[in-house]
Amino acid sequence: MQKCLGRQRRQGLSGDVGPRPEQKCLGRPRHQGLRPCSCGSYWRFTEAEFAASAAHFDNPDFVAVVLHSCRHPFALVPGDPAHEDLEMALARLPPITVPAMDLHGEAHGVNPPPSRPSSRLTGPFERRILPCIGHNPPREAPQNFANALLELAAWSA
Repeated sequence: MQKCLGRQRRQGLSGDVGPRPEQKCLGRPRHQGLRPCSCGSYWRFTEAEFAASAAHFDNPDFVAVVLHSCRHPFALVPGDPAHEDLEMALARLPPITVPAMDLHGEAHGVNPPPSRPSSRLTGPFERRILPCIGHNPPREAPQNFANALLELAAWSA
């Protein structure tokens, strides 16, 4: 696994694109979130679910897209110029005054939750850290997700 990740890093950071044998090797741990949560388990998915997703690893731009999507949220690379006008319009929107809830998986392998909510959130806000859940709470913890939606709806009632 480490050998696979090392090759992937060297090739991906050089900026080149194209299918590589390492893409399939990298795909499974990337799909799992790259690290276990405190309870020691990964996101569980069936082989059929993984196979359906794994077809995407064969795209020639897989490495470039994954690296860009990991760097962009941290402002390490620019966004798509085609969306710049939309980004600027969104930045001018008024504060968000309605109740909001952030469900963040404890085992999210890419980014931790921010230390405080966005200054644009001026209404009631709650952040919940979901144990043993990764990047996709609706898929990994559907009951927790549904309960949170019902609670959030009650805040507005």
